[in-house]
Amino acid sequence: MNFLSSRIFLLISSLLLLSLSLSGQSKPGKVVSKIKVFSGESSYFGYFQHLDSTGLYLANTVMGLEQPSALIHRPFSSVDAIKLRKKGSGTTGAILGVLGGVATGYMVGWLAGQGDDCSYRTVYFLGSPIRVKPIGPCGPGEIGAFMMIPGAVVGGIIGLVIGNSSKKFTFDGSYDNVRKQEKAIRKFEYRR
Repeated sequence: MNFLSSRIFLLISSLLLLSLSLSGQSKPGKVVSKIKVFSGESSYFGYFQHLDSTGLYLANTVMGLEQPSALIHRPFSSVDAIKLRKKGSGTTGAILGVLGGVATGYMVGWLAGQGDDCSYRTVYFLGSPIRVKPIGPCGPGEIGAFMMIPGAVVGGIIGLVIGNSSKKFTFDGSYDNVRKQEKAIRKFEYRR
């Protein structure tokens, strides 16, 4: 492993450790979930607080989750379906996608550059031989470093799409449907 390759590996390792320490919710065990409630022809956006035997409780803002007076109650009879996702999951997905893309791009570039010797080549210009050095990245380390950029872009996009996906629960106004899905829904309840 040459000097450039070892520095790039160290950079990737550092970024991975940093992102794992920063990703997710701000406190361990803290859960804040975004909710979209479908009710007939209309829909409501907010932050999911909890559910009980009568319906769903949500707030318009994150601060409203801690204020009982700011909670909005939606009875199950008026709810057709909900979509839930944890706040910050898109950012976490994008960070992990970028890091995975950087690592994959570097490895693909490093493997692709294995046979490249980066020596001067003889090119004939108007019948005269000229020795030229190749233009662009040359060798496993440089090609690997170059391939990290498209890897990061593709990985970030894929991570963002996966991270922003939400889980849909269908109620059709029936508490029986809620009870069947209650355990999965409770994973999204607000916790400090």
